[in-house]
Amino acid sequence: MVDIETFLYIPGIKFTNLEIIDKKATFKAQATYKKARCPICGKSSHSVHSSYVRNLKDLPISEYSVSIQLKVRKFFCTNKHCKRKIFSEQPSSDIMKYSRMTSRSKDRVLNILKETSARKGSLISKAILTPVSPQTAPVSAPK
Repeated sequence: MVDIETFLYIPGIKFTNLEIIDKKATFKAQATYKKARCPICGKSSHSVHSSYVRNLKDLPISEYSVSIQLKVRKFFCTNKHCKRKIFSEQPSSDIMKYSRMTSRSKDRVLNILKETSARKGSLISKAILTPVSPQTAPVSAPK
């Protein structure tokens, strides 16, 4: 049996499950850290408020498109003087805030968009199993 991390390695992320349906590989994952730092005051917290699932696109493996269902925890900030009372963990530098893609997937799409139009970039990204829409592509591309 091959370990999931052999194919997908993201620092700070543990992959727990794999489901394959119709050429789509969906990995379930969660952060490995026990605590998180408040983005405002920088104080560490162990106190979990809740969690939610964030869906991320990653680079394809062979002919399978890859998505990651990342369980993200929300923490209470333990600093009474901080304006932020609840914050979400940022489990890895490879996953940017609010992004729907891993950094490596976004880099691949950006390299395509540097050389093509949004419409052609969208077609090429779909062909390499990292789809973006023509409307989203210009937002991702550097100016």
